[in-house]
Amino acid sequence: MNRYAPILALLALALLSACGTLSRPNTPEITRLYLDGAGAEIAQSPATPLTLLVAVPRTVPGYSTPRIAYMQGDRQLEYYGRHEWTAEPSRMLQPATTRALDRSGRFAAIVTSPSPALADLRLDMEVVKLLHDYRYEPNVLELVVRVQLSGYEDRRVVATRLFEYREIAGEGPVNGAAAADRALAQFLADLAEFCVEHTGD
Repeated sequence: MNRYAPILALLALALLSACGTLSRPNTPEITRLYLDGAGAEIAQSPATPLTLLVAVPRTVPGYSTPRIAYMQGDRQLEYYGRHEWTAEPSRMLQPATTRALDRSGRFAAIVTSPSPALADLRLDMEVVKLLHDYRYEPNVLELVVRVQLSGYEDRRVVATRLFEYREIAGEGPVNGAAAADRALAQFLADLAEFCVEHTGD
């Protein structure tokens, strides 16, 4: 038997214990923020027998991520490191839109894609911009959404519109998220009016 074996075993045990006590790199904790536009003031509208399908919204590159975007210089899109959205902006937009339009009372039914249900109309949306912009004084939150209302079966375009909003935001991602929710609430109210305008009497 090797007389050094017990010593080597003790050294190996000490080394393993030391490795176990080494501090691991700190991973920053992520705070997740959400948008629901719950403060939207939705006007009640005369009911129709129409069924509306709210399609899964799209998001342009740069915003198709849960990361919260901001800008300090021209053409320099950056992201906060310790704050994120609970989901990609388009995924938050669909349920918020469905709830708001349901509250308007305009449609007999509202369904969301993917859905096998038949519908009369289809609502498509694209998040063009959701950005905390520090290039302005005071800084602002910008929300831009492109909307298209069309026939469900014949794909005939009924109406399109680009909705654009700017809300004074304040510093940091939490204030930016609060401003984004105010912008979303205004968008939902305007979207409800848009749908009423383009769905007949």
